[in-house]
Amino acid sequence: MFVLLGVETIMIDYVLMRSKRKTVGLYVRDGRVEVRAQLAMPKREIDKLVASKEKWIKDKLIKSNKNVQQRESFALNYGDMVTYCGKQYPITAKKGNQLGFDDECFYMPPDLSQEQIKYACVQI
Repeated sequence: MFVLLGVETIMIDYVLMRSKRKTVGLYVRDGRVEVRAQLAMPKREIDKLVASKEKWIKDKLIKSNKNVQQRESFALNYGDMVTYCGKQYPITAKKGNQLGFDDECFYMPPDLSQEQIKYACVQI
């Protein structure tokens, strides 16, 4: 859905989800805007609500997009330090196919890509 705002033709793209609810919810996550509304609420009222929240939506989209970019650019390599329970631990390569944590380091198989290392650290 798109909403045209003010004299300028600024469009806010949003996903509309309707359900048996009593309130309208406006959410900005992962660079997307989602509106959750009552089944009977007219579309033009939803559009007005989105238009009235233009500044808030833009601010949240900027922050959300920045967070998405940071997550995508975040990388881990062997030798990097990872904070766990308030302490720093290194990521080390260890022969075999085991992933783990031994209270001294996060260990994983050698020859993993940066993306695989990041995924492995999240899984441990």
